[in-house]
Amino acid sequence: MITFRTSKISDVLRIQLVRETECEPAKCTAPEEVAKLWPLTIGARDEYDRDKETFGVFILDAKNQVRHVDVVSVGLLDATLIHPREVYRKAIALGAVAIVAVHNHPSGDPTPSAEDLRITKQLIEAGKVVDIRLLDHVIVTEDPTKYISLRESSLADFI
Repeated sequence: MITFRTSKISDVLRIQLVRETECEPAKCTAPEEVAKLWPLTIGARDEYDRDKETFGVFILDAKNQVRHVDVVSVGLLDATLIHPREVYRKAIALGAVAIVAVHNHPSGDPTPSAEDLRITKQLIEAGKVVDIRLLDHVIVTEDPTKYISLRESSLADFI
């Protein structure tokens, strides 16, 4: 990782470089960690708009440490277009072991829609094909204590 030591401008540059390449290693083993990482990673990006659904992927290594955060899609108030090809593209390129899918609900209600459940099942199946496990799909809100884990809710059959 590139680090700067001299001025506040350098600190800003370092933060920007980290955002565009990879985030600081952080464990991503529980949905509450995902919810806490959201505002520090995806929620801190320039393309993030709290009034639109944004779908991202935490790309993990063998120790479940976040090695990269990818914004896959920015959509509308209540929907975003997702395809497994786009979700797994960066994970494949980086040699990921697993991913965690995460997206926000601008409404503040993390209850998954039928489409959320459908895409999760599709991502689980695609992960089997490319041998990259989908560990969870977490739906977050602006309130980091208000989220839902599809794994913990048993709403999809994760491996």
